[in-house]
Amino acid sequence: GSKQVNWAVQNSVVGFGAGNNIASGSRTATTFGAVPTITLTGTSYDNLTSIEFRIYGWSPDNVDISFDNIILGATTVVPEPVTSAALVFAMGLLSYRGLKFARRRFAKPVSI
Repeated sequence: GSKQVNWAVQNSVVGFGAGNNIASGSRTATTFGAVPTITLTGTSYDNLTSIEFRIYGWSPDNVDISFDNIILGATTVVPEPVTSAALVFAMGLLSYRGLKFARRRFAKPVSI
């Protein structure tokens, strides 16, 4: 017959403990089946050198739970071309204004 199976995933960025699940679910089936893709977003995940995941499984029906075929992948976010172009334009404008200011400030007066 079918049994109740529960699962939850936590990570070291959010923290481990009650209420810190980044994903969780419950199934009633003879086999656990596929779970959804979990996408991690937000600035907390920027510039990490490591991250720890904990996968929990439990069942009130005393069934054995196993996990396999776990795939971890990473995506590097590249700024949009418009953002990069705006940044380059702003840096050029600041450089131009700085040079103009320096020339005016350090220009020697000419006497006639």
